[in-house]
Amino acid sequence: MEFPDSWFYTYNGFITAKTVNGAWKGYRDKDLSKDLLLSYGYGDGGGGVNRHMLEMRRRFDSLPGMPNVKTSTAGEFFDKLHQNVSEANGYIHKWDGELYLEYHRGTYTSQAFMKQMNRKLEILYRRAEFLTSWLSENGEWSGRDELKDGWKIILRNQFHDIIPGSSIHEVYEDAKEEYQEAHELVQSLESRIIQHGVNQADRSVVLFNATHQQSRRNVTVPQFADFAAGVWKDSKGEILTHQKRDNGWLIEVDTLPSFGAKNLFFEPVGTVQEAESNFTYQEGKLETPYYLVEWSEFGQMTSLFDKEAGRQVLSENQKGNILQIFEDKPLAHDAWDIDLFYQEKMEEIRRLETFEVVENGELTFTMLAKWTYHHSEISQRMIFYKNDRRIDFDTTVEWHEKRKLLKAAFPVDIRATEATYDIQYGNVKRPTHWNTSWDMAKFETVAHQWADLSEPDYGVSLLNDSKYGYDIKENTMRITLLKAAIHPDPQADQGTHSFVYSLYPHIGDWRDAKTVEKAWDLNDPILAVEGKWEKEESFLAIDSDHVWIDAIKPAHDGNGIIIRLHEYEGRRGKVSLDVLRGITSWVETNLMEESIGEESSSPIEVEIKPYEIKTLRVL
Repeated sequence: MEFPDSWFYTYNGFITAKTVNGAWKGYRDKDLSKDLLLSYGYGDGGGGVNRHMLEMRRRFDSLPGMPNVKTSTAGEFFDKLHQNVSEANGYIHKWDGELYLEYHRGTYTSQAFMKQMNRKLEILYRRAEFLTSWLSENGEWSGRDELKDGWKIILRNQFHDIIPGSSIHEVYEDAKEEYQEAHELVQSLESRIIQHGVNQADRSVVLFNATHQQSRRNVTVPQFADFAAGVWKDSKGEILTHQKRDNGWLIEVDTLPSFGAKNLFFEPVGTVQEAESNFTYQEGKLETPYYLVEWSEFGQMTSLFDKEAGRQVLSENQKGNILQIFEDKPLAHDAWDIDLFYQEKMEEIRRLETFEVVENGELTFTMLAKWTYHHSEISQRMIFYKNDRRIDFDTTVEWHEKRKLLKAAFPVDIRATEATYDIQYGNVKRPTHWNTSWDMAKFETVAHQWADLSEPDYGVSLLNDSKYGYDIKENTMRITLLKAAIHPDPQADQGTHSFVYSLYPHIGDWRDAKTVEKAWDLNDPILAVEGKWEKEESFLAIDSDHVWIDAIKPAHDGNGIIIRLHEYEGRRGKVSLDVLRGITSWVETNLMEESIGEESSSPIEVEIKPYEIKTLRVL
């Protein structure tokens, strides 16, 4: 049997003399612990063990001059390691912070379709779980099978190497079909649950809010067949600010019930007076309620002045929303990696084919820009709002490049040595400088819905609806939009892509500006359904402004409702929850939904620590 010329043992290890002895000789902390873990077997992470490996382990264990080789588990190894270190009484420091992998940075971007569908489906199933918990009757969970089957599809496609974008082409052909199946399952379930409680009524719409945010929102209502010229009103009869769009209406709603429903009503009017625009545009210069904007002949922002803050957002003599193309030829692992030297070959996309105003209304102003680059086309709707500081870049790319990286860059007038990145159940700070080799290694990092660069009194967030790769160096914020590897899938990322990224300049830091909520606005828009809800109501309310409710779902064992939340600002305090439906008791559980506290019939109130995750079962 042939083995690679390596004593690699962290995974995919082999039971050879070179591996066993090499691992032992290379180990430097023998004074603290004399136990080492050798993860052997075929397949990433080990586990694919054959007879030859087992026999070699047995023989090495009794061979003079060789370390003892015993069969164990990873759990047993780490338990023993803790014991050995405690007994050694040596100086052992504690690592606090992320363990950044200086490798495989391309996996944040490769196979963009996978990243987008995973994001969209996770949010759709989160909403479906909430609606199921709220609207199912008598504790009988409608749609249990659909939820279970759909989550299995989502989780299966999160497997290595599928979601990283490092599988062969056939894998992604299968994944597209599976994602379509998961999407159809959740749409069918959501429709069935909602229609059970929606009354058919002429010219009325129900809005479902699947978050605890109650503040003013812009809501998109689709075009329904019998809705013609008219005005929109709320249940009090007050006329709402609205704007007709190609696909329906954009309506400004002052308040929404927390995890609840709100009715809107359409009143036909023979002649609707066109509302006055809140935007002024002339010859490449735009004034909005928040900004003064100028563009170059290439469609790049040359100025973005914040009227309220009285300051320029972009760095002096710099341009914003620069679409950059880089040569992307890593030395190894094409789909997996982005190597630092990619930055040496960059060109800006400047071939502007179209630059025109396509929307100038009471609520929004939209500029349409179209660029071409070699075999690819980029179409972008830059959307400014009357009542929101967010600037959306609604982008469609017909992508036909190979081994190229597409980024959008914003050099901003912010001085900060650290940037903040959204991660699961919280956020993390990373350096914006390259003072050390560890800092430099973070030239491409991962974030979920947003990244932020802030001074104490002002900052800029860069939001997204389906991207994960970012790089922020000094004052330049960049988001990685597309990659075009040719191995192991020669057709990776070829075709049409649609996504949104948003610039969000704000007063104060990301906490003051509620960047977390803004990112959720982008990722989880309000659901609008034709019909009328019997009673506008909220299912659940929370009194904390630094806690996010991640899930409201049927308990796994069918006994009660699970509410999961986390703290995201690094603060501590009391959190009170008010559940609309009558509950008899509640209890805190672990993530496995196993009780860890005493059951209580008193109002729900818990103490939460910085970045702590809490899970509650309500009955």
